[in-house]
Amino acid sequence: MFYPLYYQIIYVLPSKIRTKRIDLSIILRKLWGYKSIVLVGIIIIVSFAFQSKINNEFNMLMVYKDSTEVAINADKIQKVNGGSIPLYVTIRLDDNPISLTNMEDVNQIAEGLNGLTEVSKVVNPYQLLDIIYNINGTGDIPNDMVLNGIYTNVSADPNSVINNLVSTDENMIRLLVFPSDLQNDTLKVIEDYATQYDEVEVTGVQYMLRDLNVNISVMQLYSILLALGLVLIMMTISLKSFKVALISLIPIVVTVAALYGFLGITAIALNITTVIIFSITIGVGIDYAVHFSSVYRHFLKEGFSKSEAVDEAYKNSSRPIITNALGISLGLSIMIFSPLNIHFNVSVLMWASMIVSVLVTLTLLPTIFKIEKKVK
Repeated sequence: MFYPLYYQIIYVLPSKIRTKRIDLSIILRKLWGYKSIVLVGIIIIVSFAFQSKINNEFNMLMVYKDSTEVAINADKIQKVNGGSIPLYVTIRLDDNPISLTNMEDVNQIAEGLNGLTEVSKVVNPYQLLDIIYNINGTGDIPNDMVLNGIYTNVSADPNSVINNLVSTDENMIRLLVFPSDLQNDTLKVIEDYATQYDEVEVTGVQYMLRDLNVNISVMQLYSILLALGLVLIMMTISLKSFKVALISLIPIVVTVAALYGFLGITAIALNITTVIIFSITIGVGIDYAVHFSSVYRHFLKEGFSKSEAVDEAYKNSSRPIITNALGISLGLSIMIFSPLNIHFNVSVLMWASMIVSVLVTLTLLPTIFKIEKKVK
């Protein structure tokens, strides 16, 4: 008998194509018991060991990857200037700055700054006046009258740079300091040297960013503690069990500790760009813990024993939790290709937080609920 072609095609195709798949929920279930406790213990120990290596570095050049045009141009400018983005060392004097006495005092501070390995060069307004004097003469400026005459001629031009470095009204001199880099240690050395003199202070955008990052690190700890407290209250109301709510906080606490350790291991700076990931982590991490705990409580109310409730809760919530974590992480992975370092860091930190959060939620929580049942 002859059959049409499409019947023949259907007839020869296999009725069922078997595909191999990796079920992460089965793999994680094998970690129940002492394995999960040991694993979480290792995460906490390693995290605390590397937390001391966290740095608070941040400057505007860190925002861009080295391969971007902005970073390349900034590097060229740095080579031309002989240093990184300049800072201001402000010196307040007791009288008119246009005098040889004040000139000697300021030159001494400028020479000291130039002697630091952390400083590439210093722009001193008195050196500019001295250069102009030596165009027509030789040697040092003889007296205050000559110095005043040179300053008057130079400052008559409103576009002259000396007007930004000398203020006769406020009796103030500014030194333009080019640091070798914008690291916090470099800034501290320059600041410590300059402020040993009276009426001398160091200013600049980079010092503002440094102080902001230091404050953020301290404030972040208080914010995390406050968030955990509020989450505990809401979970207690939602789950109607303070004990279950307190146990459900463990994945969040471990994840936050792991993120701090991860920052120390990878040398990713804790600053205003990466600190936002902690807020996201608390929100997502509590979602997984609440998901598992609420399903566990549901099966308890249905009459299941605690051991059975743990098994049923895992069976019904493990795959949705894993799928959600992978979906969020994969969705943010596109940020790795961004020209901005902040996007790359957020993507990497999200992967780290999702892995730890899912791991602790689906291994340690079932273990604790199982242990609790055995103890009773």
